[in-house]
Amino acid sequence: MNRSFLAILLIVLLFFAGIGLCGAQESAPTQSHLNLLFGPLGFLQFGPTTDLEVGFSSNLYGIVHVRLHGLGLLSYLLYDVTPAVYSVAVGPGLRYLFPIKGSPHAPYVGFLTEFGYNPYTGDAGYSSEYTGTTTYVTVAMNGGFRWQFDNFLLDVGAYAGVAPTLSDEYAYKSDPAVTYQGQKITTFFGMVELSLGFRL
Repeated sequence: MNRSFLAILLIVLLFFAGIGLCGAQESAPTQSHLNLLFGPLGFLQFGPTTDLEVGFSSNLYGIVHVRLHGLGLLSYLLYDVTPAVYSVAVGPGLRYLFPIKGSPHAPYVGFLTEFGYNPYTGDAGYSSEYTGTTTYVTVAMNGGFRWQFDNFLLDVGAYAGVAPTLSDEYAYKSDPAVTYQGQKITTFFGMVELSLGFRL
């Protein structure tokens, strides 16, 4: 899994780097720029997101991505365990905008990775109550359309990806000194994206 992940990551990075070089040759940016976007729809899914975009060229952005997994409704409804409110996933990404001649709006495609840290509890209130921590890596693609109104940004799109577990350890509250290994599973997921942002 690790080798496959690194191979996929390398291919996607090279792909976006090639796109960025082509975009830079077609229309070089007049200045570097930053965008800050917030995805509130994540409160109903697997956590709200915050993206800081750094302009590499006029159309290619590097991304610093944060997702607050513990604040997403589906994070609680779809799993047997209860994630801690401070469960979080962070990582880098890339996003490319396909310019429309004469328009500030543009479709986009993106790629991101996350490292997730997910403390959790289970069977709360029972004699079998336990606590644990899961770590995982996420590899995801996203695409959609961006509207730009002066310095205000609106993104509508979707995410799709896969998240293999790196580690899962838990212990029963009645005997916290003994640690058990949980199952390492691979989860496929999707999220609808609605992001609001500003050019900084």
